[in-house]
Amino acid sequence: MSDKLPFVLMAKPVGSACNMICDYCYYRDVNIKPQLMDDQTLETFIQKYIDENPSDFIKFFWHGGEPTLVGIDFYKKAIYFQKYHLPSNKKVFNNIQTNGFNLNDEWCEFLAKNKFDVGLSLDGSQMTHDHYRHDLKYANTYEKIVINLRRLQSYGIQPDLLCTINAYNINYPLDVYRTLKEFNTGWIQFIPIIETNTKNELTKESINAKDYGEFLCAIFDEWIVNDLLNVHVQMFADMELVAHNMSSTVCQTSKTCGNVLVIENNGNIYSCDHYVSDDYYLGNINTDSLQSILRSPSQTEFKTEKSNLPTSCRQCRWLRYCYGGCPKNRYLNDDNDKVYLLCDGLKTFFKHIDKPFKRFLTLKKHQYPTEQIMDMIKREYY
Repeated sequence: MSDKLPFVLMAKPVGSACNMICDYCYYRDVNIKPQLMDDQTLETFIQKYIDENPSDFIKFFWHGGEPTLVGIDFYKKAIYFQKYHLPSNKKVFNNIQTNGFNLNDEWCEFLAKNKFDVGLSLDGSQMTHDHYRHDLKYANTYEKIVINLRRLQSYGIQPDLLCTINAYNINYPLDVYRTLKEFNTGWIQFIPIIETNTKNELTKESINAKDYGEFLCAIFDEWIVNDLLNVHVQMFADMELVAHNMSSTVCQTSKTCGNVLVIENNGNIYSCDHYVSDDYYLGNINTDSLQSILRSPSQTEFKTEKSNLPTSCRQCRWLRYCYGGCPKNRYLNDDNDKVYLLCDGLKTFFKHIDKPFKRFLTLKKHQYPTEQIMDMIKREYY
C-alpha cells in the first residue's frame, strides 16, 4: 500500500489574468503576475503530479483567471508531457474551467478530440448573468457565452454548468434553475458568493443565510418532483452520497480539507484556491516535493482548521452534510463561536427537505422507477 497522501493540484497557468470582469471575483486581486507558465515549470508540474500522486486516475484541473488565455498550443504541450511521463498503470484526465467567452470551433474541436471535461460558468438567465458578469469593456456577455455553450454541445461536449449564487440572482431561484436546466447539460453546481472587502465587511455581491436557504428550498422542490431523470445538482448529489456513508465530492462540505493545492503560473504552490497569499505559500514546484508540501507543518495546521468546530456545530443533526462549511467563510456569532456564515440558511433547507429527501432515498433503494418516485413524492409532500 502506498504511503503517499492523496491530493489534487489545481493549476492556474496564466494566474489571475482574465478576459472578463465579474464584480464578485475573488481572484482578480491575487498578486500573481499574469504571465504564461513556462515549459520547464509545466513539465516539472506534470511529472511531479503524476509521480507523487497515489491515485491510478490522475485528473488535471486547469483554472484561472481564464485558462483559455494561454492558447491551445500550451495544452498540446501539456498533453505531450502527460503522455511522456505517464506510466502504463495510470490514466490521466483533463478538466478545464472556463467562462466560455473565448471558445470557438478550434477550441471546441481540440477539447473534444482530447476528451477534456469542461466546466462553464453561467449565472442563470440573461438578466441574472449579465448583472455581474461583463467583458473588459463592461458590456454584456450572456449571448456570446450561450452561443459558445451550444458550440461545445455541437462537438459532443456537455459542460458542467457552474452558477454562482450572488446578491442579485438569489432573488430568482426558479428563473436561474429552469434556464440552466433547459440547456440539457445534465449537471449544475451552485457556488455561494461570500466575499469581504479590505475592511473585512461583506461585499455587496455577497449573500445572506436567509435568502440562501430560501433559494435552495425553491430549487429542491422543483427538482425532486420534475427532474430526477435528467438533472444532477451537485449539492443534492453530494447529500445522497453522504446519506450512503460516502464522501462528499467538494472540500467545502467534506469532513476535512487541505488536499486541494493550487499551483500558480510561476510554480508557486499555495494551501488552497481561496488562500493564495504569502501566509499560505508552501513552496515551488521546481524545488519542492509535493508530498513534503502536503506533510509540511503549515499545511498540516491548515488542514486542522476545518475540524475546529464549536459545540453547536458538533451537536447539529445536519453536521455530516456541511461540516461547518469552508473555514474562509466562518465568522464569529453572538455567542463568540466561529460558524459558517450561511449556517442558518442551511438549517432551514435541511429541515425543509428532510422528509421528501428521506422518502426519495428509500424509494430509490427499493428500485422504484424514477418517474414513479417523482409522482409519489409530489402527491405525498407537495
